[in-house]
Amino acid sequence: MKLIYHGHSCFEIVGEEEPKSIVFDPYGSGTGDLRLDISADLALCSHDHFDHNNCSVARSCLIGYRGDKEVGSAKIKGVETAHDPKGGALRGRNTVYVVRYGGKIFVHLGDLGHVLSEEQVKEILSFGRPDILLIPVGGVYTIGPDEAMKVIEQLNPRIAVPMHYKHEKLNPNIFGRLHTLDDFLGRWRGEVIRVDSNEWEIPEELPEKTKVLVLRYP
Repeated sequence: MKLIYHGHSCFEIVGEEEPKSIVFDPYGSGTGDLRLDISADLALCSHDHFDHNNCSVARSCLIGYRGDKEVGSAKIKGVETAHDPKGGALRGRNTVYVVRYGGKIFVHLGDLGHVLSEEQVKEILSFGRPDILLIPVGGVYTIGPDEAMKVIEQLNPRIAVPMHYKHEKLNPNIFGRLHTLDDFLGRWRGEVIRVDSNEWEIPEELPEKTKVLVLRYP
């Protein structure tokens, strides 16, 4: 099973079971100098904004889904959160997707805009401890580096993968004020795994103590 980073907040899980490809938050035009040329079985979009809702890349798509659902061998839970620290008053709602697939538990936080409540933590952890947490770290529209540290502590994943940070390939008029990846890594006191590829073969055994995984931008 493979984890592929397509840039911004878009990740793809490719496995042997059905659905063979699950993509999170596929972006559309206007996001930047990025091209998303994939054909997935299922897209899970955290909310209906242009840089997260490109359903055209998948045969089936869920946007802002809340509740429990099974698609093939994938067990999916959508947990309601907010896109901002004011309960959604500024930017609306956001869905955190928890996916059990291929013997692993994946959590994609979408454009989470706040530290999680106890009830949200309980819902997200209902499948068990996350193996892989995909977490925004750029601030402005989402949690920033400091809040990301708190959320990692709340969810205690085996692997945390940063996303939604400032990058030269993103539209600077929209994303130019985001924190950089280094802003986040400068606050992290644990081990960092750097992979010189946007693809990572997920090992059977994952660490007991949380490590940060940095995948190369596509």
